[in-house]
Amino acid sequence: MLKCTKLLQNSVYKDLQIGSILKRIPIITKSLTPYEKEYYEYKQGLYNRMALDFPKDYYYPPGTMKTMEFENVQKPKANMELLNKYAKKDELLFKDNKTVEYNESGREKTDCDHVVLVEDIKNELNDESSKKNKENEVTFNSRITKADKENDVTKLDRSLENDLYLIVKSQGKWVFPTFKNSEDSYKQLVDDNKSLDLLSVDNLKQLGGENMQLWSISKTPCKFLKNTFYFKSIIFSGEFKNDKVEHKWLNKNELKDVMDPEYYKEMEYLLN
Repeated sequence: MLKCTKLLQNSVYKDLQIGSILKRIPIITKSLTPYEKEYYEYKQGLYNRMALDFPKDYYYPPGTMKTMEFENVQKPKANMELLNKYAKKDELLFKDNKTVEYNESGREKTDCDHVVLVEDIKNELNDESSKKNKENEVTFNSRITKADKENDVTKLDRSLENDLYLIVKSQGKWVFPTFKNSEDSYKQLVDDNKSLDLLSVDNLKQLGGENMQLWSISKTPCKFLKNTFYFKSIIFSGEFKNDKVEHKWLNKNELKDVMDPEYYKEMEYLLN
């Protein structure tokens, strides 16, 4: 932990700067790669093939009214006796049977055994408001936001599956925010026996507004470059608001395209 000790008291205050690497953590999980998608589909296919069929005879004895009701609401299955009969003669009932495999009970091997409960069907028919409530069904939000479509890099609600970093334009270059503080600010930290990361958070709030909820990751600086101590912090809520400062929220790949190559090379290992 870097505290404002006598070592800092002897420093040249006018040359000392505080840098802030402020990031927004991902909001959603990463999209699956083509390989991952194929892998999970393959695993699900294996699970379906190995899954046991619903033990109908255990719950529904043959010949009862309850069994007849149950069978009437089920999805029809292939008649294995007919399929086997025609298969021996190299004939097929349907053309699609060439690509479909069935187990001994007539279930498609690549699909689960879907069972419909009679009680659910009756409740659905008796519930008159079920059709009206369809308008209030929960729907998933899109992984692509309005800011993504408009390429608005000043908003936090973009690139939801990546870390975003705040950069500002200083002297014609895009850099992480850096601040020069007064000598009294450092002396106050010395008197209060506090660390420099708190000053980094205060500087960010003065630059982007008090509505930002920030958390300092560590009291130890992650980088010292050109008399600047860099501290990492995370924004949980709020928005950066300062019309006088040009700013962007970019992920690691996007930072590489806008930052000075030498500066990016110095900071690249600090980014996720």
